[in-house]
Formats: sequence, structure tokens, C-alpha cells
Amino acid sequence: MLGAVISPLSQHLKIKGVVGRSINFGAVKKLTKLFKTKIMKAMYGVTLNKNGEYRDVSNTLLGAKNFATRNGYKEVYKRMGYTTRLIAIKENNTWVTK
Repeated sequence: MLGAVISPLSQHLKIKGVVGRSINFGAVKKLTKLFKTKIMKAMYGVTLNKNGEYRDVSNTLLGAKNFATRNGYKEVYKRMGYTTRLIAIKENNTWVTK
């Protein structure tokens, strides 16, 4: 589905002459309104307790693993929108990607 969103956006940006070394984020905002879609950003986080309370801690997987290691968490999750998915577990002092 992401390819479907990126494809029309990139075609429109090429037509308008926006694609290049840098992208004008104002143009991207206008395009998302034009295509009535939102580009979801992935967030990474940890669960705080056994009740499943989730907290976003980083924009990157590496940053989330760093936070989890320093604060004693064993699992790292990825959130897109309202859904979360287990990404990595710490076993024997190494991160295992699921």
C-alpha cells in the first residue's frame, strides 16, 4: 500500500519539478491533502508493564534498542498508526529480530 501512495506522489512531484536533492515539505503537505492520504511514520517503543501500556521512545529501531538496553527492557515494538508489533527481543545480551 505504501508503494501506491508513494507512486502518485512522486509522479506529481516530478511534474511540478519538486523532486531533486531536497523535497519541499510544504509541497508534500499540499499533495497529501490533494490525494487525501496520510503518510504514517513508524515509531518504536517499549511496554511499561504486564498490562500492555506502551510508550514511544524513538524514531529508529537502533534508538529504541539503545533506550531499552539502558533502562532494563527486554522487548522493542514498532507502531504504525494504532497497531503495534513486536520487532526485537533481547536474549543472552543480544537483540534477536523477530
